[in-house]
Amino acid sequence: MFQLTGKENYQGLTDWYEKTYKTKVDFVANPDLLLSKDYLLLSAVYFWLKYDLHEKADNGDKGEHVDKITEVINKKTKTYKNRRGNFEKIKKEKVFDSISFE
Repeated sequence: MFQLTGKENYQGLTDWYEKTYKTKVDFVANPDLLLSKDYLLLSAVYFWLKYDLHEKADNGDKGEHVDKITEVINKKTKTYKNRRGNFEKIKKEKVFDSISFE
């Protein structure tokens, strides 16, 4: 899952959650909530929306597009090649072909 780091990001998630779901959950004071099934994917969704990663994803499905997203998530990582490989494997195996977003 996505690892959120930094108090600023936890505060941003707290603020976004309250605005989005009209209820207060303090992820700064309770960061372990993100380990629970109720909030497990939440930090990834928040980060994805905060940095408009959907716009980068909509630009295409080539390695260069994966790299652009990786730059935002973890610019200094040494795993660019692995991430591109994982993406190509998911695409080849058509993991998401059966999902309808309508």
